[in-house]
Amino acid sequence: MTVGRRCLFWWTLVLTLGLATAGCWDAVPAEEVAFSNAVGLDLASPKQQSDEGMPAPAGALVVTHLIARPEVLGQRAETTGGSVSLAAKPFVLISEAAGAVEGVRAEATAFLSRRIRVDFVQVLVLGEELARQGASPAVHWALRQRNLRPTTFLVVAVGTAQRLLDAQPSLDPLPADSLRALLQQARRSGLAWPVTVLDFGRWLLSPTRDPVAPLVERSRALAEPAEPGAEQAPLWRDRSASDLENRLLGLALFRGDRMVGRAEGAAARGLLLMLGEFAGTVVVPAPVPGQGQRLVAAVITRCRSRLEPTVVGERLTVGVQVTARALVQEVQDLGGVHTPQVARALTRRLEEALAGDVRAAWALLQQTGADAAGIAEQLYRRDPRAWAALRGRWLQVYRAADLKVAVRVELAQGTVYR
Repeated sequence: MTVGRRCLFWWTLVLTLGLATAGCWDAVPAEEVAFSNAVGLDLASPKQQSDEGMPAPAGALVVTHLIARPEVLGQRAETTGGSVSLAAKPFVLISEAAGAVEGVRAEATAFLSRRIRVDFVQVLVLGEELARQGASPAVHWALRQRNLRPTTFLVVAVGTAQRLLDAQPSLDPLPADSLRALLQQARRSGLAWPVTVLDFGRWLLSPTRDPVAPLVERSRALAEPAEPGAEQAPLWRDRSASDLENRLLGLALFRGDRMVGRAEGAAARGLLLMLGEFAGTVVVPAPVPGQGQRLVAAVITRCRSRLEPTVVGERLTVGVQVTARALVQEVQDLGGVHTPQVARALTRRLEEALAGDVRAAWALLQQTGADAAGIAEQLYRRDPRAWAALRGRWLQVYRAADLKVAVRVELAQGTVYR
């Protein structure tokens, strides 16, 4: 290597290392930033006033940012009387009515000493009234944000998003952390599955699939007393109110970008079964020789589904095949259940229960006209010509379609049944 080439190599190495360690060009010190952990969007009511005393403009939004307070989260918790509490609220809600979401962040610069950043937003919460009017503007705003991750969870709040973000969960200091954890284990509840902003945006753009989103409501804590007058010691915070927790209620059904219904209970479980997303627990009565009916709890450890829409003439028939593997977790009385007859009876009861859930979901989907299971998408893949012929009147054909359900349950080895 010549002297010139050697000098060029060393200068290139020095410049590369210098540029690599220079840091971010747009870095902002953490002390100058207010990180938003969750964003709630509600429809402004006509009675709400702007700062100038004028009515809020038509279509205005109430945008709520959940801002964490690091100085409170870093404090040591105090224990008094068996309960743990923080000295102050570990978050603050910043809300303002504006015609656009970005308008709130602009307004906040007038009275906040820190800039609001959405880099660490975990959940985007839509109020129910806003979702029923149309979710497209909110989702489009979220997808356009350079710093907001497209994998941010999206939920619909029963009532207002602002009230949902003001919850006081027992096990988490921030409501956003609690919502994220609920969504991460949503399949185990058997009522919902996690949906991201990117998922919702794709469904909005799809002509063959309607969006869905988890439905969350404020609820009371799990604090059922074992004796009259008994009170549980709260983990932290004042638990005098009765509805400080957030809980999954089911799924919000959309037709296009408008929410048209709720899937709760059996309908929510049936929709998850149709999509192969169910991983919850099913409790059914099973006959035990000499003991009558006994309740049996079985966990669905594996769920597979297959949707087969077929068109004969002008009639649509939707075939749903569900294959599930169940693990028996609990039986009221183990006596007399170790027989093949009881195992077959339990399998039949499980299949009937799951098939009933699918029928309940299908009835709700036809009533609302929401194609949350993607029947049109499956028809397009199986028979593009049939889909093209029915596309113009799909809603009428969809609501008049017939359903054929076939459920097969296999009891896993290692249960109480041999």
